[in-house]
Amino acid sequence: MWRTILRGLTAALLGLVLAGCQPLAVNTQHDPYAPLASYRTFDWVPEKPTKLPADQQLLSQQLKFTVEQALRDKGIARDATAPDFLIEYYGDSEEKTSSRLVEHANYWSDRDRYDHVRNRSDADKRLRAATPRTRVNYTRSVETQTITYTEGTLVIDFLDAASNEVVWQSTIQGVLSRSDPLKSITDGVRKALDQFPPPQ
Repeated sequence: MWRTILRGLTAALLGLVLAGCQPLAVNTQHDPYAPLASYRTFDWVPEKPTKLPADQQLLSQQLKFTVEQALRDKGIARDATAPDFLIEYYGDSEEKTSSRLVEHANYWSDRDRYDHVRNRSDADKRLRAATPRTRVNYTRSVETQTITYTEGTLVIDFLDAASNEVVWQSTIQGVLSRSDPLKSITDGVRKALDQFPPPQ
């Protein structure tokens, strides 16, 4: 299961970038009865041993490091012996396409067309002395471009260690940059954890 989850997460994080795409959408929800403000220690939900490719291992470690660092800044430390809550994450991805119309326009004028004639030394003097013609010509063409991209979703769950029930959840969704996917996902994780614990 974890191999499937991490593969889905990797595909989600390595999605293609769209020109003008919006920042990652971050949504959180929580159990209003859970004492989230009193949580001071955490640990990760145990993972089954799996042999993952190097890029997936590094991606997983980077995600964990970002979460732990954000919680540490809030005074919440990792404690494998008696954690207040446990953390797990999973991801998924979906191939999508988007079509857009791109307009190509070409402009030229008669003046531009005859400039090279007026500048020739052997050109007709009457042509060089003539008033420049400024009629503008225009052509237009429209092309449909189809873009294929991967939209990824990352979900982070906080589970109460005593009840093992989800008490806080963040969903991070969007199209990520191919050039720097790690920065995209770490920015999204930090934005999500800025909302933990939620105001009472």
